[in-house]
Amino acid sequence: MVTILGLTHKVTQTYWIDIILLTLFVRLLISPINRFQTRTMKVMTELQPKLKELQEKYKSEPNELNARMMQLYREHKVNPMMGCLPLIIQMPVLISLFYVLRSPQFYKLLPGFEQSSMFGARLTARCFETAPFPEMESLPGMIDLASLFHHPFFFDRFLYLPALPLFIFYIATTVLQTKQMQASNPQSQSNQMNFMLPLLLWFGLIFPVGLLLYFGLSNVFQMQQYASIKKVDIPSTTAETESKEQTETPPPPPPKKRKRKRRR
Repeated sequence: MVTILGLTHKVTQTYWIDIILLTLFVRLLISPINRFQTRTMKVMTELQPKLKELQEKYKSEPNELNARMMQLYREHKVNPMMGCLPLIIQMPVLISLFYVLRSPQFYKLLPGFEQSSMFGARLTARCFETAPFPEMESLPGMIDLASLFHHPFFFDRFLYLPALPLFIFYIATTVLQTKQMQASNPQSQSNQMNFMLPLLLWFGLIFPVGLLLYFGLSNVFQMQQYASIKKVDIPSTTAETESKEQTETPPPPPPKKRKRKRRR
């Protein structure tokens, strides 16, 4: 990670642009897998009515239900586990970027990285700081929460105001992306958002500004790719095709009656 940022910095001379280029590179690298995953998610959304029918039909037979669901997935060539693959592939990049942003030993390898900022927000700082570095307390826009809230929990804890725009950008793009993917299943969307929102808020507070930039841009690229894939036509199974053909094929016309010729 240090090598990649060092190489791009020789051209850009700006570390937040280097993070944008890193995001573009990673998204292009995983684009084929991500496109397949996006299509899988759309097909899974379209399959929800059929899955509910199976759950109602085999609710007392869990083994049969699992077998029928796996058969349905095979017939439509989808794999529910594909949803996690792009994030798993990105994990080494995310972990490396986090440690580069938060570990002082890497600052010596990247000249000027420690003081680098984006529109006044220090890339290495977090929105909710616990002052691991003494110099963080003196940053412009760093508010000592203990002076506002007289409670032991807020001692040595600070709110970094310049990071709030990127924090809002990260939260907004994540929520919009989730709503976009669950647009055809509102009940599932509501349950998922109730569970995810507290986690998103917590991660946004503890992620450094540079990582918020990476996640926000990744969400934008994901939404664009999801929107580019139109409504997926689910291939019909053999049984469905036969049933459809029987339903749609019009009955043959009745035979015409031949007029008998009168004998003179």
